[in-house]
Amino acid sequence: MAQKQKRFSGQQKAFIGHMARTHNKEYAATKAGYASPAIAGWKLMENPLIANAVRSECQKALEEKLGPAAVYNLAEIALDTKMPAGARVKASEILMKASGLGAQDGGAGKELHEMTGDELRHEIQRMEATQAAMTRALSDQAKPVIEGDEQQPIGDAFE
Repeated sequence: MAQKQKRFSGQQKAFIGHMARTHNKEYAATKAGYASPAIAGWKLMENPLIANAVRSECQKALEEKLGPAAVYNLAEIALDTKMPAGARVKASEILMKASGLGAQDGGAGKELHEMTGDELRHEIQRMEATQAAMTRALSDQAKPVIEGDEQQPIGDAFE
């Protein structure tokens, strides 16, 4: 029997968000407005539903923001001819493995026909994020047309 999804209070949602960003129970409880943050943070993280929600938010940030940023950085290293050859090769290997090109693991993941709808959507999102990061990295290799035109750094991954 499936467990019902618990709805979190606004204060709990705030705690989950701050905890996922900082991994500091007391700080997250303070920012969420709890009266005794040290105790509240400890108790909240003892709740398996809240702990799982924090893990889920961390995973979401990795998949949606930090992962693409990492791919972008790896692509820049792989494409920059001024980088040491070893760094370029390593970045290329990581990108190849992440993209599934030249995969040598064989059965590392499920085949598409074995995946659920949610797993397929997740895989599509992962692949689209990788494609977007690669496209950005490749387009950034073009030389600026206007003098002083510079690349903008990647912003805070959690914003």
